[in-house]
Amino acid sequence: MGNGDELVRACNAPVLLVEDDLDLGAAMEELLLEAGFPIRVVRSVPDAERLLQTTAFSIVLIDYPLGSPEHSRMQASVLLDAASEVPVACLTAWDGIPPEVSTRFVFTLLKPFRPEELLAQVGKFAAVQVPDVARASVIARYFEALGAHDWTTVAALCSERVRYHLPGTEVLSRTIEGREAFRAHAAEVFKSFPEARFDVTTVSWLPYGAVASYDGVGACRTARSA
Repeated sequence: MGNGDELVRACNAPVLLVEDDLDLGAAMEELLLEAGFPIRVVRSVPDAERLLQTTAFSIVLIDYPLGSPEHSRMQASVLLDAASEVPVACLTAWDGIPPEVSTRFVFTLLKPFRPEELLAQVGKFAAVQVPDVARASVIARYFEALGAHDWTTVAALCSERVRYHLPGTEVLSRTIEGREAFRAHAAEVFKSFPEARFDVTTVSWLPYGAVASYDGVGACRTARSA
């Protein structure tokens, strides 16, 4: 692969996370995606090995341990060998990882750690998704249509597989998947906001869309669309 770090930066390769806990894997994926880092999540080292044979990655994150101490040591060694020039980092609550493994990690974060710590470390090896003019135009049109209650245009600007996450109160917080479900949800929810307005504050770019933070209808929301 030549100069590994520079090559994976140039191709904006995704992060690979090895995490056997479904809930934790989903939370980590959400964190990295919303920060603008493309990511793939697998549940085992063999799955990671297969991906590493065919896909370029900027960094591999492994949540240690993966089973018993001896099994975890063996699996970590296998992953480090399979990654070759791709840097591998460790996320763990253990303080007794064998040195023949721990010294090969580019960094180790001890749990509990702050999200900002992980993002700062990942950012040394992975590149945030770069925005483009065409996508920025779509995002602008999206919020214009949302503010005008033009649900047809809102839905048309989204892909068929749109995933819309609206954090907030118990009443509003939910995740909607699919264009038609999103269109119906948007039309229903915003009936109660006759003077809706949306001022975009930040946009983070995802492999398939964007996360936009905005001030609107008296609160801050986050919308992810494609």
